Amino acid sequence: MGRLLYKETPPFRSNEEVYASWWFEELKEAGYIKKLEYETVCLQITEPVKRFEEKQLKTKVKIVEKHVISGVSYTPDFVVEWNDRSKLFGVLPFCQESVFFNTNTHNIYQSLIEVKPKYDQNNMTREFKVKQKFIMDKLNIFVNLFIPEVIFAKTFTPKRYLLCDFTSGKRTIKFETRTMEEYFNGSS
Repeated sequence: MGRLLYKETPPFRSNEEVYASWWFEELKEAGYIKKLEYETVCLQITEPVKRFEEKQLKTKVKIVEKHVISGVSYTPDFVVEWNDRSKLFGVLPFCQESVFFNTNTHNIYQSLIEVKPKYDQNNMTREFKVKQKFIMDKLNIFVNLFIPEVIFAKTFTPKRYLLCDFTSGKRTIKFETRTMEEYFNGSS
């Protein structure tokens, strides 16, 4: 991993999260996103497993709690609340799946987003995909995998991504770039 883009607020954990935030912010400025939050939700996938044992003291027996297995929780990188789901179908590539949106009883269309790099040297994408399946099975919530380079190539490239991270030069990009306006006008 290269240097982190430390000037961004909130302080993101990876450059890919910064790049994804630029993409979401452009959609927000255009009115597609109502609310964008970073690491605000924690999902409890499994509870910890504990057992109780008797411990003999000098004069009595005490019941003590022993830890067996830790619980598993998951925090998505972004929670996106969309303004209007119908505007996005057929326009954004991952909206083709109806499970992209998690709808609550108030008809609020949300997406939970996990951001991963295209090349993952620590194999964290594999770990996420296992958690993704458990979250869908246990909580009936779909968490979307967002790989910035892949999404940018399929949709549009945020304006800020066209520039290098630490200089004002143009970034070398190995796919055809489009602005958000070009993408939405061409996909209508």
